[in-house]
Amino acid sequence: MFQRLLHWVILACFVPMMGSAQDTLFLQNPSFEDEPRHSKVPKGWLNGGFPLETPPDIGPTDFFRADTHPSDGETHLVMITRDFGTWERIANPLGWSMTPGQCYEFSIDLARSAVYLSRSRLTGQHISFVEPIRIRIWGSNLADQPQELLAVSPVIEHTDWQRYTFQFQPTEAHALFIIEAMYASGATIPYSGNVMLDNASHLIPIENCQINTAELQRLAAEPIPDLDPDFERVPELQPLSAVDTNKVKEQLELVFSGQTDMGLYGLANYASQFTDQPWYLVWREPEKAVRRARSKLLKERLRSMGVWRYLQVGTLKKLPRNPVLAVRDGDRVLLLFW
Repeated sequence: MFQRLLHWVILACFVPMMGSAQDTLFLQNPSFEDEPRHSKVPKGWLNGGFPLETPPDIGPTDFFRADTHPSDGETHLVMITRDFGTWERIANPLGWSMTPGQCYEFSIDLARSAVYLSRSRLTGQHISFVEPIRIRIWGSNLADQPQELLAVSPVIEHTDWQRYTFQFQPTEAHALFIIEAMYASGATIPYSGNVMLDNASHLIPIENCQINTAELQRLAAEPIPDLDPDFERVPELQPLSAVDTNKVKEQLELVFSGQTDMGLYGLANYASQFTDQPWYLVWREPEKAVRRARSKLLKERLRSMGVWRYLQVGTLKKLPRNPVLAVRDGDRVLLLFW
């Protein structure tokens, strides 16, 4: 008798994991209800963000001078992208895995906070993280490793709550439902933005999906803005006539002669006079591992000097003939040298 009872207890424990294809996948705490505070993931959700970075925030809170009221319940979630090149991500463990090939519908309220003051790790200054961003929805089995892109929102520019509905059809059995903040499509430089989330639905099975598979594949493959870009479009680089190339060479010679800080300070000061966008120090280095290592050391030096806002780092496999040249690549000014 005891063994038969134990059998049914064990079976009951596994029933929730054995949902059929037509079962609704319930999210834990879909309205992000919890105590308002910064750097805390709401109950039922997991933090999937970058190491050494803080989790998203539960609003409303005066900590960021943001006072938007939730669209549902008492609290909402705020996620950000950073000018440092990182962004926030959360995951929700599903009662059972998504069914491959099954169509699902998901809805959520989204908005942008008009004010969101926080400290930039890039510049060390307090700035407002208010640039418009979007969300991406993934399926995965690891919170910090999105596996299959399921849907992407448009860039959220409005500051009032609006309802968005997504349809998706996973190809694999994912146990986690992931939402992440992301820069706008086509952005070339990381920036500080925010998106607010509230009143999410569960994942509702539907008969048919309306999905642009080609567009979703394109979005999954598009590059993400990087603080250490590889500038490979040499034919598109144009000389920047407003820059005194001799002035640039003078400062770089200080760097090469061992007066590194003096030269970098001089370049940063000169760069600050021309554009709101940072300048990039770019050098030739065919080996990617060496480019990354050298770039990392120089980035750390520029940040410690407090000039990263004006002077950043990039790498290039090939350079034009001129060993030192100030050129423009879109909105970026590059200082190329051997």
